[in-house]
Amino acid sequence: MMWKIFAIVGLDFSGWEQKVAEGVGLMVVGMGVVFAALMIIGMVLGLLGRILRGQPGMAAAESMASSAGAGAAEGPGAGRMDPKLVAVLAAAAAVVAGRPVRIQRITYLNQNTISGWAEMGRIAIHTSHNIRRTR
Repeated sequence: MMWKIFAIVGLDFSGWEQKVAEGVGLMVVGMGVVFAALMIIGMVLGLLGRILRGQPGMAAAESMASSAGAGAAEGPGAGRMDPKLVAVLAAAAAVVAGRPVRIQRITYLNQNTISGWAEMGRIAIHTSHNIRRTR
């Protein structure tokens, strides 16, 4: 089928060249269809995001989340958040996110806590350095 298009253009394919030309044409059409479908899905999701952003239910959910997170500090001085610290953290998060953010919870991490990944990595390194005695 594709070779007929090439014949109209003036290219003459016979044998394996014809099969290669048809394969390339099929590949281009298939990739084009997939790319177009992905673009349509992206546009639909973007449109839904814009539509749902202005819904009153979303504002109620955000206010419930902020009231649940208010005063939910954990660790040293739980329940007492320094307003300056919250302002600095909110400003830093806004710069990284590129939009205004609301601090809902601050969790203090213990510096002595070792993650499981780090501990297993250290174990693997230590066991790789075992010296084996040969007799």
